[in-house]
Amino acid sequence: MKYNLKAIGKRIKKERVAAGLKIQGQLAEKLGYSIYSRQVVGNWENGKTMPCLNDMLSMCEIFNCELGYLLCEYDCKTRKATDIQQTTGLSENAIKSLSNIKYTYISEVLRTLSKIIEHKDFIPLLMAIHLHIVKFNKNWFRIDEEDSKTISKVMNCQPQDVKNYMQASSKSHIEATIMKIIDDLK
Repeated sequence: MKYNLKAIGKRIKKERVAAGLKIQGQLAEKLGYSIYSRQVVGNWENGKTMPCLNDMLSMCEIFNCELGYLLCEYDCKTRKATDIQQTTGLSENAIKSLSNIKYTYISEVLRTLSKIIEHKDFIPLLMAIHLHIVKFNKNWFRIDEEDSKTISKVMNCQPQDVKNYMQASSKSHIEATIMKIIDDLK
């Protein structure tokens, strides 16, 4: 297999910075080089040279990732997370959060989560939440400014009150769907 040294270098730099190692010399020092050997790390990050296997394995420990990730064979820090991401479309952080439930909470939480995901109203709920977030971020609640003014005149209120009502109605729909799912799980 042929490896792209530039891509590997970018990955190493990204992980070094994410690990709080602001300068290349700090990574060099963690790998057993002199702090003044920053050019060694610089050559890796610029795609000029490839780290030796021992350095790659040490970086895997420092960055908490697998070798395939550093070699840019996959985009998540582990092969397992990459497979899950490809299957579900979830982000690596979402996968990590779900994985942590298994270890930090009792298994009942996962059974409940499974039941919620398997529920017939789960996808409509997810869509409603998504649409609410999109509308909230765009400050758009199914009516344009002119309609908002017209409705506010009829209801003898301010146009902002109409928008606030639309927001509350959207939230209420989401809450009602969540409660329906919870009631069905009982």
